[in-house]
Amino acid sequence: MLVPTPTLPLPNDHEKKIDELSVSYERFTFDDTVRSVTYYNGYTQLLSTTGWIINATVSGQTKSIDGGHAFVAYLATDDERKNRQVWALTKINGTWKSEDWTETGISAFCRDKSDERIEELILIYSNGNFSTTREDGFDANAAGKIGSQVSKLVASQMPCWKLKGQTNATLKYSDSLDSFTLGVSGKPAASLPTRQRYGTGLIAAAGRRRASSSCAV
Repeated sequence: MLVPTPTLPLPNDHEKKIDELSVSYERFTFDDTVRSVTYYNGYTQLLSTTGWIINATVSGQTKSIDGGHAFVAYLATDDERKNRQVWALTKINGTWKSEDWTETGISAFCRDKSDERIEELILIYSNGNFSTTREDGFDANAAGKIGSQVSKLVASQMPCWKLKGQTNATLKYSDSLDSFTLGVSGKPAASLPTRQRYGTGLIAAAGRRRASSSCAV
């Protein structure tokens, strides 16, 4: 499963590099305008993007439209994440809890649910590697992103539980041979699943990596 790539600017969309034998942390608070919170781990997991291709058959021919991109998290190898760790301190309903997110690709909270109404989040990054004693050049061998994407935190106003309302969608396609418009409308009412522990469901991927489960819609 994949996560649609956010289009809004990300608050910590930068490459976090941690010097050897060092620790760094980031602290975030969320007000009542935030409905969902998602963390994408690019420090101890291989975070990348993949394209969404929308196909439709028209007059016996398959037409394709670029549907944008999505994040996908792959399990990093032991060597890639050697001596790296990511820990999270979460405050929900006034209670603090610590969790090891080192092997988790994507973590999400739905603040529409009382037991996931995260108020604060502290992300702690550590690099336990050591190569040599230094008098200068302390940032040499600093640990950064493993994949093509850096760690990201997204706070969204998008509702995430017990949705009800009306939806309308239109898809337009045009080339030298065909021109058409597809439309759909409906009035959905749904209770979304409870919180998922992202990174536990695995699907097969090429080579030595496996892709982690990454989204609930």
